Amino acid sequence: MQGFLSSARRAGSDGASCQDAEEVEKLFCHLRAAQEWMAR
Repeated sequence: MQGFLSSARRAGSDGASCQDAEEVEKLFCHLRAAQEWMAR
């Protein structure tokens, strides 16, 4: 996960890609939470 984010930031050093990386991080966080909720 960490490697994916760092490569996403390295892909473009402009603010847009950095913001995209944050969105992806949030998305993964929501996915993990949803999976944990579904597993119950």
